[in-house]
Amino acid sequence: MGLLEQVAQVEPEFRDFRSRRADAFIRRNARGIADLQARGVADREVDPMMASRALSGMVSVMAYNAFVLAERQEEEGASADFEELVSTVTRLWANALRFPDHR
Repeated sequence: MGLLEQVAQVEPEFRDFRSRRADAFIRRNARGIADLQARGVADREVDPMMASRALSGMVSVMAYNAFVLAERQEEEGASADFEELVSTVTRLWANALRFPDHR
């Protein structure tokens, strides 16, 4: 992931590959969001493509920071727990789309 980001900055072929890869994820997620909206699970007033771009960007940066930069949790000095990271990002994704709370 780190190498792809780095090389994409200087090689047009890699930049195009990175863009196509990101676009495939964004479009897939937008279809999923639209499906959730149609089923009444997600906020119908949110544009699926715009929401997908924003949420996919959030997940991508979180993954880059956690796995490429190996960011540490300041208060603990340790790497973020993978399960906690996934749980938090999932909750933020669901909250952004106003999923009902089904605990």
